[in-house]
Amino acid sequence: MDLDVFNAAKEGKTDVLRRRHDLPHLNQILTPTTNTVLHVYIAYASTPKLVKPKEEAPIKPTSFVEDILQICPTLLCQQNESGETALHMAAKHGRAEIVELLIQTAKARRCEDLEQGAAAFALSSSSEEEAAYWKIFIRTPSKEKDTALHEAVRFKHVGVVEILIRKYPDFSYPPNVAGETPLYLAAERRYKALFSEILRTCKHPTYQGPIGRTALHAAVIYGDEEMTKEILEKKKDLAIAADEKGWTPLHYAAFYGRASIVTQHY
Repeated sequence: MDLDVFNAAKEGKTDVLRRRHDLPHLNQILTPTTNTVLHVYIAYASTPKLVKPKEEAPIKPTSFVEDILQICPTLLCQQNESGETALHMAAKHGRAEIVELLIQTAKARRCEDLEQGAAAFALSSSSEEEAAYWKIFIRTPSKEKDTALHEAVRFKHVGVVEILIRKYPDFSYPPNVAGETPLYLAAERRYKALFSEILRTCKHPTYQGPIGRTALHAAVIYGDEEMTKEILEKKKDLAIAADEKGWTPLHYAAFYGRASIVTQHY
């Protein structure tokens, strides 16, 4: 990707890109980390610019994305060297309107309509062959096994979290390479609004965390009575789930002197 294309992507200037002779091959124009023009735009569009008087009004965030996907549809699912799609990038940077657009675009397509990037969405079973493409799109993991929801939780983007789990409440969101599920991340970081939204909306949330811990371990370790109560109301058996050290949440409550948690919830 040369500097002119990079700057055009960064600033959302579709007209500059349209003048390129290699326009139909935008999926082959990449940065050294294999980011596409879509990755670049989403990353830089997350920092709004001040518009001085007499300057052009900022481009509507979704307009560039719509235009680029019409020019080169395969960019929808194309991954960079970290395995991140445009959806990962939009979730990471809190671009709720772009997340919404990408999912709506995916709903209008099927895997076989795409010439490139389909390997990332390969289906592993006959039951999954019946799954809607947009669901596969939402749950696609990066190389670190992070889904878009992992990224939205990690960077505390409430609006994006709400969109993702309300669009697809049936998905359980398994752990990433580090052993973290979105629910565990929210508990560990004490993002209460995100934690409650996931627990309330996801039909089958995964509670797993690193080294055998669960989201309940995290809530107890950080002394959060509200999160502890919410988890126990949903899944009481986590109270006796031991981590790799053999410690249950009760062990940690005792070790850290969380007397109120022990007396109120056990």
